[in-house]
Amino acid sequence: MILQSLCALSLLFQTTDDIVFRHVLAVERLGEKTRSPVYTDGMEILLAVDGDVLPVEGEAIGIAGGGERQWRMFGADEKGWFKGAPFRGGWAFASVDVPESGAWRLDARGHAHVLVDGVSHYGDPYSLGLTRIPLALEAGAHRFLFRCGRGELRAELQPAPAAVYFEEKDRTLPDVLHGETETLWAGILVANAGLRPIDGYRVVARGADGSECASVLPRIYPSSFQKCKIGLAAPETLAEEAGSFSVTLDLFDAAGTIRHTLPLELRVRSPRQKHARTFVSQIDGSVQYFAVTPPEKEPAGTPALFLSLHGAGVEGRRQAECYRPRDWGVLVAPTNRRQFGFDWEDWGRLDALEVLELAQERFGTDPRRTYLTGHSMGGHGTWQIGAHFPDRFAAIAPSAGWRDFWGYGGAGAFPEDDPIGAHLTRATNASRTSLLERNYLQSGIYVLHGDNDQTVSVQEARAMREKLAAFHPNFAYYERPGAGHWWGNACMDWPPLFEFLKQNTLPDPRSVLEVDFTTINPSISSRCDWVVVEAQERSMEPSRVQARIDPEKREIHLELDNVARFALELEALAEEKEGDGPRLSVGEPLTLLADGERVPVAFHLATERIVLARRNGRWEPADYIPRPSKSPARAGPFKDAFRNRMIFVFATGGTQAENDWSFQKARFDQETWRYRGNGAVDLVADRDFDPASFVDRGVVLYGNRDTNLAWPRVMESDAFDLRRGVVRIGDKELEGDQHALLAIYPRKDSRLAAVAVVGGTGEVGNRVTDFLPYFVSGVGYPDWIVFGPEFLEEGLSGIRGSGYFRPDWTPGESAWR
Repeated sequence: MILQSLCALSLLFQTTDDIVFRHVLAVERLGEKTRSPVYTDGMEILLAVDGDVLPVEGEAIGIAGGGERQWRMFGADEKGWFKGAPFRGGWAFASVDVPESGAWRLDARGHAHVLVDGVSHYGDPYSLGLTRIPLALEAGAHRFLFRCGRGELRAELQPAPAAVYFEEKDRTLPDVLHGETETLWAGILVANAGLRPIDGYRVVARGADGSECASVLPRIYPSSFQKCKIGLAAPETLAEEAGSFSVTLDLFDAAGTIRHTLPLELRVRSPRQKHARTFVSQIDGSVQYFAVTPPEKEPAGTPALFLSLHGAGVEGRRQAECYRPRDWGVLVAPTNRRQFGFDWEDWGRLDALEVLELAQERFGTDPRRTYLTGHSMGGHGTWQIGAHFPDRFAAIAPSAGWRDFWGYGGAGAFPEDDPIGAHLTRATNASRTSLLERNYLQSGIYVLHGDNDQTVSVQEARAMREKLAAFHPNFAYYERPGAGHWWGNACMDWPPLFEFLKQNTLPDPRSVLEVDFTTINPSISSRCDWVVVEAQERSMEPSRVQARIDPEKREIHLELDNVARFALELEALAEEKEGDGPRLSVGEPLTLLADGERVPVAFHLATERIVLARRNGRWEPADYIPRPSKSPARAGPFKDAFRNRMIFVFATGGTQAENDWSFQKARFDQETWRYRGNGAVDLVADRDFDPASFVDRGVVLYGNRDTNLAWPRVMESDAFDLRRGVVRIGDKELEGDQHALLAIYPRKDSRLAAVAVVGGTGEVGNRVTDFLPYFVSGVGYPDWIVFGPEFLEEGLSGIRGSGYFRPDWTPGESAWR
C-alpha cells in the first residue's frame, strides 16, 4: 500500500455486517518448508520476481524443483473453515467485494501470512485469535492471498469500531497486589485503520478509586497496530475481600478528544497467593509478565528460587498454577514471550534470564539455591538454558523434555561438504545441546519422563541418561510406568524431584578454583564463575576454557580452544569472609600459564579484570581493545541485532516502489514480532531517525545505502556495502538488481548495540527477503548471507554467499557460489 495514496482516500464509518469468506481458490504446497533458513516455494518465486499474482481457477502454477499444480475452488464449512491438503502449507486466494469505504479489520486464522491487494501482513499460524489486521479499504473488490499453515483457514472482514481503537484481544495485564503501590504496566493493542499515521495520542487509565495515569503512545502507521505500554496507578487501599479492580482506558487524540474507551478488570491478589507481575522488558521495551507461586508464609531463611518453564500451548499463569507452594522457595514462571514463542531459545531464552534476574531482586532469593525445571518444550528449555548457564543453577530438572530440534522439531540439516551449508549449520549450533553437555557437570540433574509418552518419546530422556552416565556423578533418573506426556500436575510438581533439588547447592564462589566451560556464542553465554570468554576465533563453534588456580604458587593454568580474547574476574577469590583470609591476595603479580605460555599480569585491585587477547599467535594482556570488536555485548550472528530495544527504520530516500517495499517489510516484521514474541517495536522513518534519541538501541535498516538515509548515521564499515545494483563483502562484488542481503554489524556510536541490514540491490532483491523466517527458533543465519530469487527454486544451492566476520568485524570466513 502506498502511503500517499492512503492519504487520498475518504474515510467513511460503516455499519455493514461481517463478511465471512465462503469460497477460495487454493493450491497445495509449492515447495518444501521446515524449521530452516532454507526452503523453496513456487509462489514466493513469482511474488519476488513479479511482485504480485492473480490466480485463475484451473490455471497451473509451478512447484519449486519441478512439476505444477492447478488452482481449484474450495468452499467453507458451516462455521467458515476451509479444510484439506491445500490449507496445510499451500496457498488460498479470494477476491472480496467491500460494500463501503472505511475502516475494516481482517480476522483470519490458520495462515502464516496474507497479502491484501499485494501488501503483506503477518498471520495467525497457531489459530490463537490474536491477529485482526486493521485496514482502510475503499468500496469495491479486494484481493487476499493467504499462505496457509496447519490444515485449516478461516477469514472474515469486520467493520472496525473506529478509525483508531483499542483492540480487545491480546492484552498483557498485571494482578493488583494488596499492599503494593508502585505503578503497574499493561500491554494493550492500539490499532490504526485510518488514513494517516497517528501522532500525539495518549491513554489515560482511570481506576475505580479515582486514580489516574497517563501514557504517551508512539506513532502508529495506517493499517498497523502496536502493543503499547500503558501505565496503571495501583490503588492506595483495597478492601480485604476485593476480588477485582476496575480500570477504564480512554484513548485521546492530539486535540484532546476521546476516540475510544476500553474497560479492564484486574484480578486482586495477596502477595502470598499465586499471582502475575508485569514488567517492561529491556529486550524491546514491551510489557511482559511472569507468574509466581510464593510460599504461603514468610520463609524461615533466605528463600530458594525455582524457575519453571512451560510447554507449548501453555502460558506462565497456567504453569504456576500447577505447583503447590513450598515453604523453602519461590516459584516463578516466565512466558517464553508466548505460549509457543521461541522454544526457550533466542528471545525465549532472554525472557527466562530477564525474569530470573527480576525475581532474584524482587524476592531476595539465595543465588546459590536457584533451580531450573520445565515440562515438554519447557523440558527442552531446561536442557538448553541449563547447558548455556551452568553456574546459575544448583540443579536442573527436565520433565518430558526433548534435546534439540534435530531429534524432535524437524530442523533443517545441511551437508558439511557444502561451505555455505556448513555456515548455516554453525549458525544454529547454540541449539545443539550435545555440544555443551560437559557444562552439565556443574549442576545436579533430575530427569523425569513417562515411558508411554506419545508426544515426546521417552527415547529423548533415555539418550540423555546414557550420555550423563558416561561422565556425570550427580544425576537421578525416573521413568513413570505407563505414563504419557501429561499425567497431571505431578509430572511437574513431583515430590522426589523437589527433594533432589533441595539436596543441591551451588558452591561458595570463594571455593571455586577450577572451571571447565564451553560456550557457542559469547553474546548468548560468556561467563562461568570467574572465567569470561569475550571473543571467539571462529564464530559459532564451541569455545572451551579449562582453568585452574593454584593459590600457593599464585598461578592460573588455562587451556583454551577457539578463544580470541578472555577475561578473569577474581574479586570473589580476593574477598575475606568471617575471618577467613582471601584465596588470592591482591598487591602481587599473578602468573598465567595459557596454553603453556607464561604471562605475568598485575593484580592490584580485587575488582580488576585481567583481560588477555591472542595476537600474532601469543597471549598478551589486552590493555586496549580496538573498536569495534566482537564482545559479549554483540558478537553476531545476524539475529543478535534484534535486542537492546531495537527499532525498525524504513527508507524514504529511494523511489516510490523502494520506499513502499521498505515500509511494508518493516511493518510486516513488526507484526511478526508482536505475534511471535508478544513484542513491541517502533517503526521510524529514516528521515526522522536521530541517533541521539535512540542511544545504545539496536537498529534494523530496511533497504540499502542509496535508499535508507539512516545508513551513514549508524554504519561505518569497509567490511561490506549494499547499493542499487551491487552488493560487496570485502573485496567480492556481485552486480545486478536481484541480490538480497542479511547482515549484522556494530552500530558505530555504541559499544552495545548492533545494526541489522535487510535489503537488496533492487526491487527483486528486496522482495526475496519478504518472508525469510528469522523470527523462528531453530533457524539461524551467519553474520552475513546473500540470496537471489533462485534460492526459492533451488534451496541451498541458490544461496550466493555467506560468512562470518573476524573478532575485529573485518571480513573473515566466506563462501561463494
